[in-house]
Amino acid sequence: MTIRCKQQERGKQAFLVGSERMAGVEYTVEHVRANGTRRFFCSCPDFQYRKIRRKRHCKHARKVATLAKVARGISRLYAAVEELQAAGTVAA
Repeated sequence: MTIRCKQQERGKQAFLVGSERMAGVEYTVEHVRANGTRRFFCSCPDFQYRKIRRKRHCKHARKVATLAKVARGISRLYAAVEELQAAGTVAA
């Protein structure tokens, strides 16, 4: 599963996370901070179903959340992935 930066705005970072099963398919995972809450959203069908039905995150959102924890923050993760992209390397 690969991860790349998509965009960053005040209170929102977006990543492109590759599918494990389908080559060339990427989903957008957004981390949004608003009104003191932090939430993840993903464009994959699994997240859309689970979020509405069971209030759970998909593996793409969990991957970004786990990497953010390791990087000690979503902003640091974004900076690290951006640096890897600039160097021509893609984070896994």
